[in-house]
Amino acid sequence: MINDKIKEILVDYYAKCNKDATIPQALLGKVINTIIAEGVRQIVQVANLENAFNDNQIYDIFYRTEKVSVKRVYVVKYLKQLKDNKCNYLIARDKKFGIDSAVVALSKAEGEKLPEFREFILFDNKTAIVNPSMADMNNILTDDKNTLEDCNKWIEFCKSQEKIIYSDDFLQEPLMQSADMLYEVASLCCSHDHVNDTSCQWYHSIWQYLRLLNMVSTPSWHHDFYMKKLLSNTPGGSHAKVLISGTADYSMLAYVINAAKRKNINAEISVLDLCETPLFACRWYANKFGQKINALQTNVFDMKAQGEFSMICADAFLTRFKGDQLSQVLNKWYSMLKNGGIVVTTIRVHDDKHICPDVPTEEAVQKFKAKAIERSAVWERHINLTADEVGEKAEHYAKTMVSNHLGTKEHILETIKNCGFKLNYIEDVEVSGELYPSRYIRVVLSKD
Repeated sequence: MINDKIKEILVDYYAKCNKDATIPQALLGKVINTIIAEGVRQIVQVANLENAFNDNQIYDIFYRTEKVSVKRVYVVKYLKQLKDNKCNYLIARDKKFGIDSAVVALSKAEGEKLPEFREFILFDNKTAIVNPSMADMNNILTDDKNTLEDCNKWIEFCKSQEKIIYSDDFLQEPLMQSADMLYEVASLCCSHDHVNDTSCQWYHSIWQYLRLLNMVSTPSWHHDFYMKKLLSNTPGGSHAKVLISGTADYSMLAYVINAAKRKNINAEISVLDLCETPLFACRWYANKFGQKINALQTNVFDMKAQGEFSMICADAFLTRFKGDQLSQVLNKWYSMLKNGGIVVTTIRVHDDKHICPDVPTEEAVQKFKAKAIERSAVWERHINLTADEVGEKAEHYAKTMVSNHLGTKEHILETIKNCGFKLNYIEDVEVSGELYPSRYIRVVLSKD
């Protein structure tokens, strides 16, 4: 495959090489296009997840490729890394362009008789580019028999893993399909929220784009907690009723549906929010996965339900309220639960180390904006907004978003106790946060 056309591209780099060619990153795209033009019918890429997420050059080539079967495998070190939404994003984007893809954990290869892992692209099982990445690594174009055999050993291993890879740690959140849709829906459906008495469009229109870029706090930041605690606490039986109390989109619903299906129960799920936009998102997601839900557009304080729900779940909902409203919301939740009912939620904690200013600094806002522009460049060709437009809206989000200070962990736990709840489970975590590092407590509460 090291033919005259590729030699012309490589010129100086090929002069000293008879069989294998070292390809500089800047010429990688041209070489791949040349190989494809030779009539390649099948391409298999096995790539490190992080490199693949940032490798826009190869993406663009494969998405434009016609009449060629493309298979992509994203490799993570451990299975638990599937909680990183990048896995979901990449698979969703591949699917949109007709590319078959999967995720495989290297930890599953321990004990297997496999060659050392290297990223590669295999063309018709005749030629390989080994170690293609955006890092400072050599890209070697070769048709060496031993190298091709090594590639095929890894392909066979990946095939053996695909059936189990999505079992416990994979959650389907089709952001590529819904981000553009909800951006448009927000302009029609958004009403007032806890920050703005006029409209929350500033929030809901950009929310899923920022999720796509992994820049905002969502249930996926607490993936293991929700996967395990929802599964272990979701009540069985035909009368299990679950309330999602406040939501930005369908993410919390996705975790609840996942838990119910894995426990094989037909839970009655209600979603509560002030705004129609996230409720629209939840109805769309529920229909997509064959789940009926009750969408309740109302204030939590206006709910009439008494002793009705088996479980209430919410993500970072309580920091949307100020001062003594914390106890008011907790009291309301308590009244809506059945005896023995459960609350599964996360609460942001503000202490001396993690207290952030009521108004973010201009430096923090501009860093957030710059990060949004940089990350959205990878997606620009596949979403309806340009990177600069995402950046402008991210800046507005950063300046406008409010997370109220509920006090220390001790104060929050004392308030929970005073409202009648029993603390079944608690863990402290620190996350990178949106503009500043943030501390959360993850709790499971019960009404005894």
